[in-house]
Amino acid sequence: MVVVDADPDLVAALVDDLGDWVVAPERSYPVPDTRHRIQGPPE
Repeated sequence: MVVVDADPDLVAALVDDLGDWVVAPERSYPVPDTRHRIQGPPE
């Protein structure tokens, strides 16, 4: 995987010359926070 920050038209033109390359927009996905939370001091 390579992340490229460039003009989308330029990247599309370059990828057309590279037959096996695929371009996809960057996406993020929410991930649940599984860390344990301390509610108070132990008794």
